[in-house]
Amino acid sequence: MTWTPSSAPHAGNPDYAHSAYNGVDDQPSSSSSSSNVSGEAELVTPQDLDGLRKSISNLPHLVFEDLSIAWPVVVGCSSGAILFGLVWLVLIRLLSGLMVWISLLGVAVGAGLGKLIKVYIN
Repeated sequence: MTWTPSSAPHAGNPDYAHSAYNGVDDQPSSSSSSSNVSGEAELVTPQDLDGLRKSISNLPHLVFEDLSIAWPVVVGCSSGAILFGLVWLVLIRLLSGLMVWISLLGVAVGAGLGKLIKVYIN
């Protein structure tokens, strides 16, 4: 089964407004409409708790949807990292002295370029 926006659990729900993605409600609640400067504790209403409960319960579904879409990228990046690491270990085993010097030069050049770019930007 392929995922489409209309098959999402929040499809067609006008109250959703992407609040579960960023953890922030797009519309302020009535209990937090003014800032509390006096130091008094604000009462949490059942509606606030219900909204929090809905946001938390939507999170696993959103993560699963994202992983069901992006799994080829995750598998590809993981495989590439493992393959690169194995090649690097074999090269270190066979050409240890040369690989150590290449590693040291790579770190030094990278740090120098990073510093140069930081100085150039500022």
